[in-house]
Amino acid sequence: MLAVIVGILFISAGLGRLVWDKIAAAIDDRPVARIVEALKIAPGQKIADVGSSDGPFIFPLAEQTGKTGVVYAVDINPKALQKVERLTHKREVGNVRAILAAEADPKIPEPVDLVFISATLHHIKDRPAYLRTLRRYLKSAGRIAVIDPIDRWPPFHGRMKYTLDELDGWMQEAGYRRVEKHDFVPHCFFVIYEVGQ
Repeated sequence: MLAVIVGILFISAGLGRLVWDKIAAAIDDRPVARIVEALKIAPGQKIADVGSSDGPFIFPLAEQTGKTGVVYAVDINPKALQKVERLTHKREVGNVRAILAAEADPKIPEPVDLVFISATLHHIKDRPAYLRTLRRYLKSAGRIAVIDPIDRWPPFHGRMKYTLDELDGWMQEAGYRRVEKHDFVPHCFFVIYEVGQ
């Protein structure tokens, strides 16, 4: 009897996760083109999409930075990165590189102009330390853009929640200053920081 109950709970949890993933995909109303435009990417820039998965920003970022730039799709999930590599090959995009990161280190292979983190920072356990680590992967005038929920958190994310005030504090301690804040991403904050001078 216990095995049956455990089996039902396991199946229910799996179905719940599957249903939430489908709902999340349907309600992901991040305006990708407008976000990429707000990043003001110049041709030739190097960008790291940290926590990219096989997500919606990789190829629009690659288009903006052009053939002379590069986008590093950075993730800890090797299966997502394999999909990025397949899509890169299929679309014949020559400026996207998949980077397998560690949980506490993005392992970006060279200094970049922009680190872009969308719907990811809340998954990182020691956010202040991670943001300090990112500094060594940025060029001297580098920027970090962060998008994360304000109020519409997925199920089971209660312990991952943080506020914009907390983020500002962590960023300041890590040596960054906020230079832009955008309010057009539904239910999310979208802020850009640069290395403090």
